Amino acid sequence: MSKKAKPGAGTIGVPKKKEKKDEAIIGTNDYSIVSKRSVEKLYLQDEPQFFRPFIEKPKRRAPLINRGYWLRMQAIEHVVKSFLEESSSKDKIIVNLGCGYEPLPFRMLWRYKDQCQNVKFIDIDFPQLIRRKVGIICKHGMYTDLLQDFTERNNSPEPVLIDHKRYSAIGCDLGDAAAMRDLFLTLQLTTHAVLFLAEVSMVYMEPVEATTLIKICGELPDARFGMLEQHLPAGLDHPFAKTMIDHFNKQTPLRALASYPTIESQRTRFQACGWPEVGIQNLWYLWQYNKLFGNDSKSRLDIVEPFDEWEELALFAGHYFLLSATTFTASKQKFPNTSKNIQNVERSLADFQLLASENSACTGQRRFGAIIDIDDQSFAHHGGIVSTKVQTGYDLYTKNGRAVNVVEPPEHLICHTLTTLHDGTVLFAGGRKSPASPSAACYLRENHTWTRTHELRPARYRHCSVAVTIDSKPSVLVCGGQSGNGSALALWQLYDRELGWRELPCDINIEVFGAAMVATSKTSGVLVGGMSSSGTLLSQYIEWRLIQNGEEGVKLECEQMWDSRSSICRFGACLVRHPCGLILIGGIGTDGVLEADQEIMVITPDGNVKNTKSISALLSTGGSRPMLTGHSVKVIGDDVIIVGGGGVCFSFGAFWNKHQLILRPSEADNKSAWQLLLPKSNILQNAAGKDVPNLHADLNESSDVQEPQKIQSSALHRAKRVPCIDLSSSEDFTALVTKAQPVVLQNLDLGPCLTLWTPEYLKEKTGPDRAVIIHASKEPHLSFLTKNFTYETRPFSQFIDAAMNGQHVYLRALSSANPSKIPAALHRDFPSIAGDFVIPDILEMARENEHSSVLRISGATTMWLHYDVMVNILCQIRGSKKVVLFPPSDIRYLEFVHGETTSGLNVFTTPPEKLEKTHLVETVLEEGKVLFIPACWAHATAPAGEKGMSVAVNVFFRSFENNAYAAGRDVYGNRDLGVYQNGRRDIAKIIEKIAAEPELGRAERINVIARILADEGFRRQVVKGGREIGEGNRVGEKEVLRILRSVEALPDDIGQFYLDRLAVEMEDFAKTCRRDEI
Repeated sequence: MSKKAKPGAGTIGVPKKKEKKDEAIIGTNDYSIVSKRSVEKLYLQDEPQFFRPFIEKPKRRAPLINRGYWLRMQAIEHVVKSFLEESSSKDKIIVNLGCGYEPLPFRMLWRYKDQCQNVKFIDIDFPQLIRRKVGIICKHGMYTDLLQDFTERNNSPEPVLIDHKRYSAIGCDLGDAAAMRDLFLTLQLTTHAVLFLAEVSMVYMEPVEATTLIKICGELPDARFGMLEQHLPAGLDHPFAKTMIDHFNKQTPLRALASYPTIESQRTRFQACGWPEVGIQNLWYLWQYNKLFGNDSKSRLDIVEPFDEWEELALFAGHYFLLSATTFTASKQKFPNTSKNIQNVERSLADFQLLASENSACTGQRRFGAIIDIDDQSFAHHGGIVSTKVQTGYDLYTKNGRAVNVVEPPEHLICHTLTTLHDGTVLFAGGRKSPASPSAACYLRENHTWTRTHELRPARYRHCSVAVTIDSKPSVLVCGGQSGNGSALALWQLYDRELGWRELPCDINIEVFGAAMVATSKTSGVLVGGMSSSGTLLSQYIEWRLIQNGEEGVKLECEQMWDSRSSICRFGACLVRHPCGLILIGGIGTDGVLEADQEIMVITPDGNVKNTKSISALLSTGGSRPMLTGHSVKVIGDDVIIVGGGGVCFSFGAFWNKHQLILRPSEADNKSAWQLLLPKSNILQNAAGKDVPNLHADLNESSDVQEPQKIQSSALHRAKRVPCIDLSSSEDFTALVTKAQPVVLQNLDLGPCLTLWTPEYLKEKTGPDRAVIIHASKEPHLSFLTKNFTYETRPFSQFIDAAMNGQHVYLRALSSANPSKIPAALHRDFPSIAGDFVIPDILEMARENEHSSVLRISGATTMWLHYDVMVNILCQIRGSKKVVLFPPSDIRYLEFVHGETTSGLNVFTTPPEKLEKTHLVETVLEEGKVLFIPACWAHATAPAGEKGMSVAVNVFFRSFENNAYAAGRDVYGNRDLGVYQNGRRDIAKIIEKIAAEPELGRAERINVIARILADEGFRRQVVKGGREIGEGNRVGEKEVLRILRSVEALPDDIGQFYLDRLAVEMEDFAKTCRRDEI
């Protein structure tokens, strides 16, 4: 946060009510300036850090916030730069109205030094804010060096606190018309060429006061005005607008929107105030307009920070406008006006009705999932982003409540595709967990079993996929997608189970992702819209057809039918085939936000594009407008069922669609027979096709619960014991952390919890009816990868009883305040028992650097193998646990999925030969003892006794330099270090480059790079010896050297741990290349 004023500072004689309102407006500057500092630190690293002195505690914002504020900053800079480039015989003045802590004058004086020789910048804002700003400016040379011999008047009652030929800082209330008019006279603005700027400042003012100020500014003969503010392009009914308004109404209402909600009303407002020339456009359209933001500058953003929140960015940018007005008709302050370009579209309205059926609380809330076809009475919505952790991997929709079997796919990803082939099999292809980590994995479901099939390379997400049949072979056609480096793919690829994937040449090879595609027959179809690598929407309507061309094989013919209809310029839309024609549903358009009647459009067989009034009709009957982004669509008969969807509304909150929507012709009945079944009604099946008992059955019904798992792996018999020691000082513990070897600590004073924490005591103190979220399973071994458990909310007392009875339940306490954003803290989450547990002084390092303190209670469960990036101490309070640990050097033998901190390997039952190359150690952790677990040591736990409950407190703490940890939120303390995340991006670049080379010899080149990463001796020979990477081939050299440099600051074992992980990823790709060569 920025530095705040003391109450009442600089506000002598101001009524308290107005003072409170002013301080609330000033408070909006705090969030804005922190966000702009995040942009500066991330995207403007090579420039002076002008925002830094205003921020006490910098925060790295989420990618969406960074991208949005970058866009705001670039828009304002465009207005300033255009003004500086104007030729004028007059000196120029740039006045920032409501400047806040924005250091714009200094950024412009530094960046456009030559063009600012006859320019003066003036900052105006509330006196109390300007005093604070001036105080900071005067203390830092980066500002004062640009203002030689400036005059500071910080102790003067005069409004001008800094007066310099290049910069002035003035304290004045923008709403005081008389004072502002007098100020303009004093500044002699009538003799200058003037640019007024107002970036999200006047929107908070009373509309009458703001309009008066606009009129006063418009009285100048040579003036321009650049305003950036919010507007309501689709009205207050739109979910983004409602979320935004609700957010600001809590403290600082957007007062201007009541009188000037639209772009056109703002244009009329300025023209009425003496501004004859007014250009205005929303920020999303300006993002598309490459003359303002070139493709190169936009693409560079992806290099710095992977990004895939395009719908959310478009909705944000579509709700903000940039206005450029002038009283000087020769001014060049112009850019394209409103983007409405629908003259080619047939505006007749298709006749459809939209029915909304509300789901039960917190169910059906899923974005960027995929539809699993089941039959003509049911389907499932799989994967994606869900609103709560208790949701299962899919939502089941059926007609008339009929329960069906669902074979759940093996991975939970987002932006993937599930395509039903014409023979009934289903292909799972692509998807991602993070934008930098797309998946190439593909799975085929046949006879109730998912099996791995040929990989889709390059790895991708947001691709299009449809079922086709060619030469009597059921196949899948895939187009485009986004790769791990953010680029769009210009690829058409065909899959069949015998040949795998093959690329199809096509005359229209446009890089595209997020398009919509549908098959209109078994060999033809349509592709609509999409986005390019630079984030520019594509207006395209392509008809494609597959042709069997004799010995030449399959040929793809494409024809671009339309390229200028704004209504089909969509991203993230769904396109489905219906008896009435093709139906295009949702997504974002050229203005970001779609009008209600354009959200759902019908493309008739004769080529007409028709709007529908289905959403408008829903609103007229009291329904709420859905957010049709991230949604999925299924057509069964005449019903078009729309499920899921929603979005993050910038920093204002999140919106989830709470209804399933059924679109059907108006003449059909208006009753919905579709239901979302609650999880307990679902009958799951495992990969072998066998029924799995209802995972939501009452945990007290233990008749079909399996017996506790026996430790069977003979590999554990050769495990070395973890040493057990006493500490004599806090320095001993610090040395132990530095040594990074697991140790059991004994004879420590952990407080009265060792005697007090009986089951009855815990139930009484915590509250028997308190709801807790637990893991519950019918199997003794919990697997995070296969998710063979459910998240259940149960009364605390019932959970404790289940754990005591040896059932397979587990509580990993989360933050009671905000589990998705705040790490767990025992004192905050369980205050009634927190005082019983003490971190002794001898463990001071853990206490002083604490990240989280987690209460863990379990019954008869063995936990999945995983590693934590933060070091931690596991304090056993009640019961005992067997803990098996593996050093970081064993990571390649433990079947960890690339990019994940968990493994599917059950080390307690796995055959010994799988662990023969490992160096495992183990201990039985008894009551009162503490296990120190170093960073990146993989470990798993199991009950040490026959029955009974285990209670422990797990304290995570930091041991590396703060800049080593990955930026952003890490609730669980196990987010991989930034060097690994960056390294995976470099590996993806290497793989992409080598994949483009001839097949012969690719595997060898890849293995050389993998060996450099994994083998220090070989690395020394190649890198330090000056040899080329590969046999005369330097592909990947820059990336490899960058990876090696990035780990130099880490402890040797941690650096090599992450190099090994990257090497294994390269080796796996080499295996794929060998198969291709064969």
